[in-house]
Amino acid sequence: MKIINSIKAFFYIFTKSLTSIKYYRDLVSAKTALSVKYFLTLMFLATLVITTYFGVVQTPAIYKGVNELITQGKAMYPQDLIISVKGGAIKVNKPEPYIVATPEQWLNEMEKDTTPLPQNLVVFDSNGTINDFDKYKTLVIVNSANILMQEQGKINAYPTKDMPDNELTKEKFVEFMDLMVGYAKTLPYVLLVLEFVGILIFLMVFRFMYVLIVGLVLWVFGKIRKFEYGYEVYLRVAIHTFTLPLVLWIITLVVGVSIPIPFWGFLINLVFGGLAVSGLRVKDASGGLPDSPQV
Repeated sequence: MKIINSIKAFFYIFTKSLTSIKYYRDLVSAKTALSVKYFLTLMFLATLVITTYFGVVQTPAIYKGVNELITQGKAMYPQDLIISVKGGAIKVNKPEPYIVATPEQWLNEMEKDTTPLPQNLVVFDSNGTINDFDKYKTLVIVNSANILMQEQGKINAYPTKDMPDNELTKEKFVEFMDLMVGYAKTLPYVLLVLEFVGILIFLMVFRFMYVLIVGLVLWVFGKIRKFEYGYEVYLRVAIHTFTLPLVLWIITLVVGVSIPIPFWGFLINLVFGGLAVSGLRVKDASGGLPDSPQV
């Protein structure tokens, strides 16, 4: 019963925060702790809605993308290629330089990217150096002592001297990729958890700082209007008026549109807060607050 009452109270406050300027008069005599509790609950529910939406949209795409990547990876590995590691050196059972080309589909998909994939993925050349990347047009060069890789505009070298002796064949590669399929099934859920935590931290920390600033601006506005309320009253107003820009932000995410106005959420919060402050009642002559029902 207590939970049901809490849910009813939250949605009452949520609705009034969006639709009633008169409701903000009640915040004058309310406790700041109640508004902070409302803010935290609102941020949690907003995060839940956003993450659920991302999950519905992203999960099928992630499954499809991972499965396609695994299928293409299996097909990319040559049937008779054997990559062996012995004494800290990587060798192939093919004449060098041996080139593994980038799949055509990958090239087509990345064609419009600002950093498109090179023509080849890997080149095995025992004598290859960092100067051979332009010649081979490749992402990776494997020489007798290092794996050279282009990463974020620079070339990194990974020594192979400590690699254990091993051998990779087509069969072992396919077996490994099949194992990855099992792990790939959990990938969308891992990403959703990370998204949930990231969005929740962003909203609770950075948006609360944002609300603190709005409250400060409203306090200045109240001083201009000769209201005698303390900062906490304006903070409570800022917290509740933040409901509107938050709802609009979620709608724009779901609909897939953007509002081409810098800091539009801040401006809406500020304007709505200004209207709410304008409707507050000034303290009476005795210094007390006017009667107002508790939230």
